[in-house]
Amino acid sequence: MYIRVSDTVVQYQSLSLSDPPRLPNIHIYSASKSATYTRPKIQAKIAMENDHMMNAFRQLDSKFRRSCHHIRMLNRRIEEVQVRYDRAFSAGRRSFRYSHRLKLATYEGMRNMYYEYACRHADQLEKMQDDLIQRGLISSDSGSESDMES
Repeated sequence: MYIRVSDTVVQYQSLSLSDPPRLPNIHIYSASKSATYTRPKIQAKIAMENDHMMNAFRQLDSKFRRSCHHIRMLNRRIEEVQVRYDRAFSAGRRSFRYSHRLKLATYEGMRNMYYEYACRHADQLEKMQDDLIQRGLISSDSGSESDMES
C-alpha cells in the first residue's frame, strides 16, 4: 500500500511517528477504495499492525517450543525402547525384538516429522524476529539462546 502526500508517493511503513503533528490529511489509494486518514488514524493502524505481528510471533514461538518439547520427549522414549530392544536381543527373544523395532521405527518417524516442523518454524521465527527488531518492537538481545535450551 502506498500513501500519497502532496504529489509525493511514499511507502506506508516508512512513515516516522516522530514527524511534526501538523501533517496534512493523507490520502491512501488502494485498488478497492480511496480513503483519507489523519495522523491519529495512521498511528492507530500502525499500532494494530504491531500488535498483530507481536501476537503472531508469540503464537509461532509457542508452537516452536512445544515441538521442541515433543522432540525431547520422543528422544527419551526412543532411548527407553532401545534399551528394551537391546535386552531382548541379548536374551534372544525375537518376538520382543520385532515389536520393539516397530516402536523404534514409529517413534523415529514421528521425531523426524517434529524436527522438520520445528525447523520450518525456526526459520519463520528468525524472519519475523528480524522484522520486529527492524520495527523497534523488540531489542536485538531479547530471546537469549539459554532460554531455548531448557
